[in-house]
Amino acid sequence: MTPEPEDYGQHVSDNDYELPPPDILQPEETNDRPSRPSRAERPVVSTLANIVSTFADFLIVAIHTILYERQIYSPDLFISTRAYNHPVRQARHPALCKWIQDAVDACSAQITEVWFPTAIVPKTYRYIDDSVRHLKGKASKISLVVLSPNDFEPLERFVWDVSSFPRVPTAEQHTPFQSHEDPTALSGAILADIEEQLRASLGKISLASARLSKLPQECTFTISIELKEDAPAPVGHTSPWVPSEERPVSKKTCEKAPLVRTSGSKTTPIRTVEAGALFMEMWIEESKLKEKAVSSLKP
Repeated sequence: MTPEPEDYGQHVSDNDYELPPPDILQPEETNDRPSRPSRAERPVVSTLANIVSTFADFLIVAIHTILYERQIYSPDLFISTRAYNHPVRQARHPALCKWIQDAVDACSAQITEVWFPTAIVPKTYRYIDDSVRHLKGKASKISLVVLSPNDFEPLERFVWDVSSFPRVPTAEQHTPFQSHEDPTALSGAILADIEEQLRASLGKISLASARLSKLPQECTFTISIELKEDAPAPVGHTSPWVPSEERPVSKKTCEKAPLVRTSGSKTTPIRTVEAGALFMEMWIEESKLKEKAVSSLKP
């Protein structure tokens, strides 16, 4: 599924724009620093709402980083800033920033939305303890897909696998997790520990992106989401998502796959993030269509 942007495919100018300050940017350091809090006093990510919010903040930074590293827009469109105590680039065009924010919000909604497989008796919904094992988050993978400039074929795909995120009833998404060892104790991961892994992930994304082959000029991008098997599609009059176009993968078998998938792709692993209940994997896919597009650039 792919969100439908209002100004899809249009490049923005390099004029100066006022940048709304992101929530995750850190203030400038001063000499008067407060004492370092103890480990017990540091913020803890202990609910599904915390996990999704942490992931959404990271996804926004990662998208801006990829757009800069892959030169989807002119480098002059980006400013230098910091996130997770790591130097990053951020687009300064308000329309682009809003589109990315709206896309990430739509992805977060699909991660937190739960559903019951059709085989489950509906009445079990009333009994949370019996039905939690049947809950499923709808989102499986979230991708940033780089598309060719003319026919919008997928050339690269940056993937975040969120299929292992906790399955929690809607009413319990702000309830702290319980420890497996001690049911009376709460479980969670220190936010600073998670941010260390996210900082390393940003570095790996930049490094891996720099090693990829050059893209054709005037490529565009989109954000896509893959749903879990049998999950209901988020389509309708008020939904920001539109179904992905399907096209044949093999002329002999006439098999079909979403347009956003990169058939015959080369995969480059990025990093696995694991902290408490948060577990996700990241990788890059390069399609064979990209090889043809890149070869056409050579004299």
